[in-house]
Amino acid sequence: MCEQLHQYYLQFATPSKRSKTRANTSSRSFDFERLKQNRDLSQVRKRYLRLSRNELADRLIQAEEYIIECQSVWLKNLMEQFK
Repeated sequence: MCEQLHQYYLQFATPSKRSKTRANTSSRSFDFERLKQNRDLSQVRKRYLRLSRNELADRLIQAEEYIIECQSVWLKNLMEQFK
């Protein structure tokens, strides 16, 4: 009986759409240069809460890389001013 129910479930079960969309979003990179200063932070928070832990970790790594790159450019420009 249990095996029959399981076979019936497998026959009519469909994969959730959420798992398909999550798989596609994890490989995207984020463009931090396009962020607006006056954006709605409540909407930003909702968008972040929909991301998985792996997606959040990837976004944080990208943010750190962007910050490091901007700091190095700023320091390079600052050093050139003093030469």
